[in-house]
Amino acid sequence: VFEGGPRPHKLMRTEVWKYCDPDRCNTPPHVLDDDFGFESYAEYILDTPAIVRVDDAGEAHYDTRTFGEIYANTPMNRANVEHALSMVFPDVRLKTYVEIRPADSMPTPYAIAYAALIKGLFYCDECLEALYASCRNVALEDIWRAKESLMENGYRGKAYGRNVDEICDEMFDLARRGLNAIAPHEKDYLEPLAKLVAARTTLADLS
Repeated sequence: VFEGGPRPHKLMRTEVWKYCDPDRCNTPPHVLDDDFGFESYAEYILDTPAIVRVDDAGEAHYDTRTFGEIYANTPMNRANVEHALSMVFPDVRLKTYVEIRPADSMPTPYAIAYAALIKGLFYCDECLEALYASCRNVALEDIWRAKESLMENGYRGKAYGRNVDEICDEMFDLARRGLNAIAPHEKDYLEPLAKLVAARTTLADLS
């Protein structure tokens, strides 16, 4: 159910974030540029309106200035930096760790499976290189088009010029290879999500 009626599709979380504050949500600008790095991300954070500023006494204040304006003449301490990093909500957020945000609120076996998927894909150098090569020519507008296609068509959608169902199969094959190389005892954790993909279904279909 969404806003009192049947949900129009199964990716309502994506739909909701699509219309949130564009200054701090979806995909950061220039994130796919060849020279994007920590400095570029810091500039993105500093150029973002604060909404909430925390003073030295720990009191929160509404503030429409950017973090760059607020701290133009005052060095930021660790607490200031951590607060600023927490006030943006892109699909992937850098804090003291990399937070991949689109998948959440899943039953425990599926949350563990998702963690295993991420570990298999990103903790194995060979898999990471394969992912990087597959996304080498993706642009910001391609991400938007992929999201729209996923919302409208699910597994029958297109992403980056390819069929989504084929990409899903490849991701799980790659994750199994990665886990096999770095943590073979964790490979079975993938199965709850892998079974959904193999059946071309989702938790939303089963609820």
